[in-house]
Amino acid sequence: MTIPSFSLYYLLALKEYIEATNDKSILDVAMPKVKEILESFLKTERDGLLYKIPDSTHWAFYDWSKYLEGHLGEDEPYEADLIENVLFCLALSWAETLYKEAGEKYPYKEKIRAYKEKIKSTFYNETDGAFDFLPVKQGKKQYTALGNALAVLAGITDKREEKNIWESGRNENKNS
Repeated sequence: MTIPSFSLYYLLALKEYIEATNDKSILDVAMPKVKEILESFLKTERDGLLYKIPDSTHWAFYDWSKYLEGHLGEDEPYEADLIENVLFCLALSWAETLYKEAGEKYPYKEKIRAYKEKIKSTFYNETDGAFDFLPVKQGKKQYTALGNALAVLAGITDKREEKNIWESGRNENKNS
């Protein structure tokens, strides 16, 4: 998992492939990797959130923009960030479809709800009306369009919070 977020997008690619082609035979080969990916991320969980893997072999890359480019070849700070946690929450929901299509029991149903609650309580800045890239208690106010859009898509927000995100102007990659 050199770029952990790309491993999570793999689950989306599998889900979309099956939906587009109805070819479930790929799951015979893919399900062991799906399970391995999910379990690898769960090993980084602490206090209900995922934490970046703190070494130079993992690149916390999301996008070529402020805050999101990670630290290639450097140790990543051992911290939780919004995007990895929201992507994992989304990956759990994508995996639910994969488990169903493979005819397997899905073991993470309760985790999706728990992650949504923890993400909201940790990263949503009620005063500013947006999700911060790092936990709000750190006070860094690093807002990203990607992080806020993913939080909305993951169903972590209610309608009022969704409206606040877009009206606040903090759905861009900037400090408050």
